[in-house]
Amino acid sequence: MALLRVCQISGKEVQLDAQDIVELTETPGTLSIKALKRHCAAELGISIFRQRLICQGRVLQEDLALKDLQFPLDLQLLLIPLLVPDAKRCKEFLAAACQESASFEAFLAEPIDPDVVDEAGRTALQEASLVDSPEAVSLLLEAGASVEKTDVSGLAALHRASQSGAGEVVRLLLAAQAHPDGPGSAKISPLRMAVECGHFNIVRLLLDAKANANLTKADGRTPLLAAATFGDLQIVRALLMAGACQDTKGGLSPIYLAAKYGSAAVVQLLLEFRADKDVIGESGRTPLWVACRHGHLGVVDALLRAGANKDLADHSGDAPLGAAAEAGQRRVVDFMLMAGDDLNKAITSSRSPLEPPWKRRKQTALEWERTVTSD
Repeated sequence: MALLRVCQISGKEVQLDAQDIVELTETPGTLSIKALKRHCAAELGISIFRQRLICQGRVLQEDLALKDLQFPLDLQLLLIPLLVPDAKRCKEFLAAACQESASFEAFLAEPIDPDVVDEAGRTALQEASLVDSPEAVSLLLEAGASVEKTDVSGLAALHRASQSGAGEVVRLLLAAQAHPDGPGSAKISPLRMAVECGHFNIVRLLLDAKANANLTKADGRTPLLAAATFGDLQIVRALLMAGACQDTKGGLSPIYLAAKYGSAAVVQLLLEFRADKDVIGESGRTPLWVACRHGHLGVVDALLRAGANKDLADHSGDAPLGAAAEAGQRRVVDFMLMAGDDLNKAITSSRSPLEPPWKRRKQTALEWERTVTSD
């Protein structure tokens, strides 16, 4: 039997029995008005901040003492239209969302439109997510704020929370049905943003929510390419375990970038996940070539142990040993020779790879001058 009915003018109603009422008594002996509004919100899909409960012509503001109520009881539910603030008021609203001020809930109770935007298209939910304010985010979600709304850069609240490493906010947004890959219009995914900012905890949360580990956006690069560039071993492992592929994108592959930027641990991990040790990257260069060029001895060692081809030259005809010598990477040159590299095979022009860079540059200038003179 319904002891309490909450009725809208439209005819919709919410009925509560004795057990429901007991669950809404947050303080013993009293009926929580906020809890009742939340119950109605769940049943009718109406923000608690837009609800006004009327009992005998009076708007209920405070919790009700159960002993003062006579059941069965009928309440009327009025729905208040949202207010759209001017630019000044909007700015104050977004600022309150960032500062966790006591006035923020008062803004929502006016009730102000939670999705109002500033001149950059930013919402209060995006701002609260960026500054890692779970309290403000919870209130905004209760007010019906959109989790998919984007700013002029195409970034939604989940992007901002991923950027700042706000784990609790990410959980709240995902629970509110924010898509783990972000809106389709975004130029970057939340996962990619978390990877670039080095937030392993956010990467795990998004992957657990089934974010696409192979999603590419505007620049065509995957989260794994970003993780390999930054040499973040934990994140690279998490992405690989989630099924991230090591395909080449625009001439770049994860192992090539990890080798270029000197992360031996990441190179080793990628090799364990069957990366192509001789994959061709920019200008025909292999991971071994760029590792030699930049003097990353640990990477060179890992690649040679994996059987990388020491003789693959780039488009200019320079082999890895020649690239190391030209860049003045003496330790790498010595290591390559000790590993059995053939010095004569590595020399692909009349210039020795062991000549210092200034001498090669001078010789190139002389060759250029002879060419110009002969013309």
